Amino acid sequence: MRADPRTDTTLLSALSRVAPGTALRAGMDDIIRAELGALLVIGDPNALSFLYSGGIGSLADLEALRDLRLVNLAGVISGKALYEGRFGVAEGQAALEV
Repeated sequence: MRADPRTDTTLLSALSRVAPGTALRAGMDDIIRAELGALLVIGDPNALSFLYSGGIGSLADLEALRDLRLVNLAGVISGKALYEGRFGVAEGQAALEV
């Protein structure tokens, strides 16, 4: 039987951080209103999967990252390169395949 979420201290703590009136909620609301999108990572940095962010401007960057063979690589952020048409999603996925 699952625990009652109303007594889950981790969940309650997370919800309290994004509740209306908090600074984090105000920032999230600004991002939503801007309609540009964003990646928000909320949590204990030691418990989060490794995130590689920034610096992805070409397929060569993705290939160099692939060559590091990081077993816990969960994703990359390449929005600007995609937006500017430097490569497509399928090309980027192919560049990361081992």
